[in-house]
Amino acid sequence: MAHSWEPSYLTNTNPSGGVPRPTSTSSACPIYYCLAAAYRRCLDRLGAVTGRTPERIVVLGGGGRNALLRAFTQEACGVPVEVGPHEATALGNALLQGVACGHIDAGDLPRHAAAASTTRGDRG
Repeated sequence: MAHSWEPSYLTNTNPSGGVPRPTSTSSACPIYYCLAAAYRRCLDRLGAVTGRTPERIVVLGGGGRNALLRAFTQEACGVPVEVGPHEATALGNALLQGVACGHIDAGDLPRHAAAASTTRGDRG
């Protein structure tokens, strides 16, 4: 099956230009394709800026729970996709709220984040 890695695929599949909420895996595929394409573009830009090629992608937050999105991302980017903690988004928000309220020193953020996150392989 040929893949369309372009965001225009979404608007071309819906004449109104809007994107309805997916009701099945097949209707979600164009969205996942476009996300994977966006990740690929980011990796390409990152490589152009740093002169290095990333060896892997670590997905944090709820997106890591989606096996189809992980598979499309790995295919589009050509590097292994690993899953970190699903609660990373909430953790990051909580840590920044702690800084904003004065309960956590901003310089301690890396230590707090490292203590709370352990990168794992494909957890599905």
